[in-house]
Amino acid sequence: MSWTMNDYPSSLKNLDKAVRKKAIDIANAMVGEGYDEGRTILAEEQSA
Repeated sequence: MSWTMNDYPSSLKNLDKAVRKKAIDIANAMVGEGYDEGRTILAEEQSA
């Protein structure tokens, strides 16, 4: 599942818009490279 600026994990809601966009881009790239979506959510929460 790809995330967008309108559909993303709640852990990203308090980020600045530009930072949120970058985090979404990174998470989508990780999923595209074969990472499990659950692991990308964990990675994004830990970086936030």
